[in-house]
Amino acid sequence: MGPREQEGTTLFDQAKVKRKETKLPPLVNAITTSVKKNSDPFHFPGHKRGMAVPSSLVDVISVGPFLHDATELPELDRFGYPTCSLLDAQKWLLTSLVKMAIEELEQEGKKAAGVFITSPTYNGLFLKEQISSYNLHTVLCSFSQSSMLHLSGDHIDRDRVHKCLQSLQTTSPNWLLSASLDATRDELSKNPNTLFNEVMELVIQVKELINHISRVSLLDLSCFSNNFSFMDPLRMTIGVQELGLSGFEAYNILSTSHGIESELIGTQSLTLAFSLGTTKEHTQRLVSGLKYLSINFLQEEREIIKIDHGIERVPFGEVYMSCTPREAFFAKKKKVNFEKSIGRVCGEFACPFPSGIPVLIPGEIITKRAMDYLIQVKDQGAFLKGAVDPLISTVVVCDF
Repeated sequence: MGPREQEGTTLFDQAKVKRKETKLPPLVNAITTSVKKNSDPFHFPGHKRGMAVPSSLVDVISVGPFLHDATELPELDRFGYPTCSLLDAQKWLLTSLVKMAIEELEQEGKKAAGVFITSPTYNGLFLKEQISSYNLHTVLCSFSQSSMLHLSGDHIDRDRVHKCLQSLQTTSPNWLLSASLDATRDELSKNPNTLFNEVMELVIQVKELINHISRVSLLDLSCFSNNFSFMDPLRMTIGVQELGLSGFEAYNILSTSHGIESELIGTQSLTLAFSLGTTKEHTQRLVSGLKYLSINFLQEEREIIKIDHGIERVPFGEVYMSCTPREAFFAKKKKVNFEKSIGRVCGEFACPFPSGIPVLIPGEIITKRAMDYLIQVKDQGAFLKGAVDPLISTVVVCDF
């Protein structure tokens, strides 16, 4: 019986975590409170708050560390933009994600002769590549921030890659992260053909149930005109636009009323991440939550959201650079009202989160189309990363 399956107890209780009755540091208190929340984690990391811990690690560290290993949930604050517990705990924290591998690839390349892509995408669409940095924690069961670099083909100089890694890697490695990678690899190698059978069966079952829920849609390969070679079966993107809801509104309802936490929120959809830690209880609550949305928001008199949800597509087609991002970074800057920013040179990033794709970058000419888009997605519930003023009432521009 898994820790979530014991009736009437929370993850925190089941882990038997003992602590002294003293006031906890703010961030420690936040992660403790998050475990007590007892929500269903349809987000990364893949071990799902200790539901799928590699067996070789259980006897060493138990499930306690995994219970507290989570993504940027509301109660855990935001890295880079802290407002509560993280702000109380610190001013600056750095985490080593895949950035190091990206820098390593830049050093390895002889010329600018490659394309950097996210593949599979957050929705699970797959394209072929020769070198990739894979965050093993997303679907498998290692700790957050743990990743592997995969090479294929004969075009990559492996010795040069190794030398670049040696020059870029930290001299103070986190052995717990490394051990979780090794244990996860070991578990996968022992059961390569059967490890995912249970969760794959759950996905098939839940898709069948969701397909019978009125005006709730599922993304699959038939939705695309171009031929993707593969789609990750453990990523499920659910469209809610026909309910008259944005993805942000649907997320808030499912989170507060049903304890369902999504991995990615879009203007029209939610993307859920399934993994070895996903249980039947999780999927039952998900289906129940979607039925709740369908029953309570499936009203003929409601204005059904148009295909673009009242928002034009991201304005990537019209990008005009006045200078390089480096030149903009070092340029003198000032804040102006957003109405007066049109036509000026942007001095900061403006990345709606999710999905974190920049709409404006330093050095780019600010257009009315870009600003209209940012205001619209912000009003729908997106959080703007990179901008000094997340409400974009003011914008940082270059003062040439």
